[in-house]
Amino acid sequence: MTVFRYFLKILGRYHLAASMYVVMFVVIGIMAAQQDGGGQQYTAVKANIALIDEDGGPAARHLSEYLAAGNTLLPAPDKQDIDEQIYMGLFDMVAVIPKGFAEAGGEREIEVHQSTFSTTAYKAVQDLSGYMYLLNLSRDKDGGINYERLDGALQEKAEVRMVGSTRRQTGQTEWYKIYMNAALYPLTAVVLFVIGMVMADFNNKKITFRNRCSGKSLRGFQVQMFIGQLIFGVLLWAILLVVSLLINKIDFSQVNIGLYALNLAVLMVTTLCLTFCLNTVVQNKSALSAIANIVSLGSAFVSGAFIPQEFLGGFALKLAHFVPGYYFVNANEAIYTGSGNWFANMGMQLLFAAAFLLIGYYLAKVHQRERALEI
Repeated sequence: MTVFRYFLKILGRYHLAASMYVVMFVVIGIMAAQQDGGGQQYTAVKANIALIDEDGGPAARHLSEYLAAGNTLLPAPDKQDIDEQIYMGLFDMVAVIPKGFAEAGGEREIEVHQSTFSTTAYKAVQDLSGYMYLLNLSRDKDGGINYERLDGALQEKAEVRMVGSTRRQTGQTEWYKIYMNAALYPLTAVVLFVIGMVMADFNNKKITFRNRCSGKSLRGFQVQMFIGQLIFGVLLWAILLVVSLLINKIDFSQVNIGLYALNLAVLMVTTLCLTFCLNTVVQNKSALSAIANIVSLGSAFVSGAFIPQEFLGGFALKLAHFVPGYYFVNANEAIYTGSGNWFANMGMQLLFAAAFLLIGYYLAKVHQRERALEI
């Protein structure tokens, strides 16, 4: 087991770099766990709105009172300044109420100006649309507005129920999913950097020629290297799992840790295969270090490990389909929601692993022939 012992010896040289990635990840995980306190609470938001009343009738006053109850009603700007002041962020929505807007069969529509950069603006527009819908339903046979009926309809409130609002149900399960998504970065960074550096030493031409002269079989050499990489991968996998249990108390009845651990193991195998493929192409340590940082960070960002996929652009998501981390994050999401799609996403990761392995094996054979000609 000479090769195996030498592998572990070289591996020890990079323990500080590997520890740095893990410690940074642990600190971020602890901060996230501390912020995950208490239960979730629903609070209605208020938009900054203004109304320009050109009607002056009771219907316009009733509308103003309703919108002011659920939003912050500010003094109205001049009509020519509406768009400019909305752009400056002074208002979320400004509505111009035309004369006769509430008349039965009238075609005068309320002119609405809203900020496209404010989410609360959509809430204010929804309040206005809901009011107009109920106003038309509250008319008497003669077309007049029945304000008593309208007030009764407006006072009906939707029941807001936070599903799993306690910390132990949503806070904990969501935190674990986020933790596992974020684990994509330290795992890929550590494996690509550490294993890449170790293999760069073994791929040195002088060491390769020395191994051929030693009488040891190539298969035995590769088996010992594989065992060393596997032990390192299992150790890193176990550390990431244990850390999650130490920094946040997990309720095993709420979190499916077994599937999360399986998904992390599949990612580990895929990353080891990617490392093997890269090492057949690149032996320069400086280049390997740069590639490890670029691949790990880039994969984490486009896959949705740091930023949820719903906030990523279309191009980024299309690009992410060619990255194993995308399917790792999707598998975590499927485990979290219980949709059952985790199996297919893990299968996609293994397909990537097989592709990396085949490409690496082919390139290794090509390099082996080239080196044989150099002897």
